[in-house]
Amino acid sequence: MNDFSVSESSKVQIPIRNLISMIGVVAVSVWLYFGIESRINNLENDVILISKDIELNSEFRILWPRGQMGALPDDAIQDIKIAMLEEELKIIKSKLEETN
Repeated sequence: MNDFSVSESSKVQIPIRNLISMIGVVAVSVWLYFGIESRINNLENDVILISKDIELNSEFRILWPRGQMGALPDDAIQDIKIAMLEEELKIIKSKLEETN
């Protein structure tokens, strides 16, 4: 049988080239792991922000047409102009009916 014993005084010899390549592989692996982890965190944050924007957009899409979120000043001006045109149209119709 082969006597194989490991103790505190045991020595291991490894070529420096292999040691450097192992350290390099470990360093690159750690760098890649944290790079991927960072990318995943960024994507998760983007999904959270996008879902919040979608929720706000859905709320806007539902509440704006109902007038529950206010109205634009241009809408108020257009409403006034439409009301004035309706009044003028009534006057014109009444004049036409009087002439006929």
